[in-house]
Formats: sequence, C-alpha cells, structure tokens
Amino acid sequence: MSAPTTLASLLRAVIMLATPLWLTMLCLLPLLSAPFPQLTQNILSIEEDHAIAQGIFAYVRASVISPSNAPQVAGLSQRETTHLDDVSALIRSMYLAGSGTLIVALLGSSAFGRRRNIWRAGLRAGATLTLMLIAASAAFAIFAWDSAFFGFHQVFFTTGSWQFRTTSTLIRNFPPRFWSFAALSQGGLLTLAAGLTLYLARRAAANSRSA
Repeated sequence: MSAPTTLASLLRAVIMLATPLWLTMLCLLPLLSAPFPQLTQNILSIEEDHAIAQGIFAYVRASVISPSNAPQVAGLSQRETTHLDDVSALIRSMYLAGSGTLIVALLGSSAFGRRRNIWRAGLRAGATLTLMLIAASAAFAIFAWDSAFFGFHQVFFTTGSWQFRTTSTLIRNFPPRFWSFAALSQGGLLTLAAGLTLYLARRAAANSRSA
C-alpha cells in the first residue's frame, strides 16, 4: 500500500471516528440553549423557579467558555457547584476534541486531490457508527441503566459530587424525569442527524459514480 493510500485510509478513519463526536456537539447546542430548561419544565409540569433553572444552565454555558467568569447561582451548595463545574469541563473537553479532530481532518484532506471521496466515505462510515452507538446506548439504558449511569459518573465526575438529596436545588429543578426527557431529546436529535448524514453521504457517492 502506497503512502498516499495509507494516509487517505487514516484520514477516513479519523473522520469516521470523529463523526459521532461532531454530531453530538451539534445536537447538544439546542439542549444548552436558554429556552430549553423552562420549556422542559413546562412540558413535564415541574413547578420550580424557572429563573433558577435558567441561571444554572447559564452558569454551565459560561463555564464551558470561561470558568473563572461564570455568573454565580444563588442557593447552590459547594457540592452542586462542583458538579456543575465537572459538567462544564466535560462539555468543554468534548468541544475541544471535536474542534481539534475537525481541524486535523480539514488539513489532512487538503493534501488529497480526491478529498470529496474521502469525506463521503468517512462520513458514511461515521454516521453508521453513530447509529450503532445510539443503539448500544439505548440497550444499556433499557437493560443496565443503573450500572451505566453509575459507571459514567464515576469516570467523568468528582467522586461524591453527583449524588444529591431530593431537597437539593439541582434535584428540585432537574429531577430524574427532566434528564430522561433530555436524554430522549438528545438521542432523537442525534438519530435524526446521523440518519440525514448517512443519507446525504450515500446520495453524494451515488451521484459521483453516475457523473
């Protein structure tokens, strides 16, 4: 295998593996938007202070960009603030990783004359991988939710910072059904985005062959 062929294969692999991350980044934006917490609270009839819920989301969004300049939210305990900081750090890491892989993919594809074929193949495989990951996540949620939930928080969050009493500000404003709704919303958006990406990549490949 020649060096250009090897590099093209590596670039396709980068695009394939990064596609789930890119699509997740895209689909997360509506859930981080200002209207989402109040809209969800209204849908689920969560009778809490909408201003506090919006303030918490504003804190997370600001912390993703500039942790030191995030507006403080009254009524949160130190543990709750630590948890929000961990959430912000996780989102920030995801966007940094996604931006980095996108830059690498764009720079790498500039070295190839048939870069459209590389992107079509990479996105097609990446969209398929995304749908497989969604299916696997759904299976975990149905059959092993407690284990998956506990393991995820143990890995990505400070130990002891993500378990709260039902009287805490975070739980009162964002009870479990809020996060179930958010997860379903994210999963639906991600499935739609992956399906559309797969369709467009396949259509572009078919048009290229017929041209």
